Amino acid sequence: MWVPCVTSVEGLSQAVSGFVVADVDLAAEPAAAAAARQSLDDSGLLLLGEVHGARENPLLARALMQAFGITGLALEWDEDLAPVIEAFLATGTLADHWLLWSGDGRITAGHLAVLAERAAAGARPYAGSRRKRTHSHRPNRAGHSDGRLAAQAPARSAGDPH
Repeated sequence: MWVPCVTSVEGLSQAVSGFVVADVDLAAEPAAAAAARQSLDDSGLLLLGEVHGARENPLLARALMQAFGITGLALEWDEDLAPVIEAFLATGTLADHWLLWSGDGRITAGHLAVLAERAAAGARPYAGSRRKRTHSHRPNRAGHSDGRLAAQAPARSAGDPH
């Protein structure tokens, strides 16, 4: 299911309020779960690829965060949005910013609702001010352009043994 299009910060704020943050049944094959755990143990990161604009994406990210004890979430969002998102998480009020309107489904009400829910649960889910992000488009082996995200973000709180 695709996310509905909104055209104003008021509409986006209403969509965030109306988004139901709920548990999803996460069933991972043992080999996939072991690979995810190994990635977290080796690098502190778990990279997740997704099709932008699918309504289920933020709920899947939340389920993975819960399943693997991840408290930080690095998103393919411009780092200039960090102050806007941090203020939203602190106050519940979303300020308008031109970078919220990419139109490609990267930033959705569901993402904002999940970030707010995780923050309310005591996590620091968005670490935009503490990460350096570079995004480039490079041709892959087939010659197609794919977005590659390199992020350095805390995947778990200090002292988390997993």
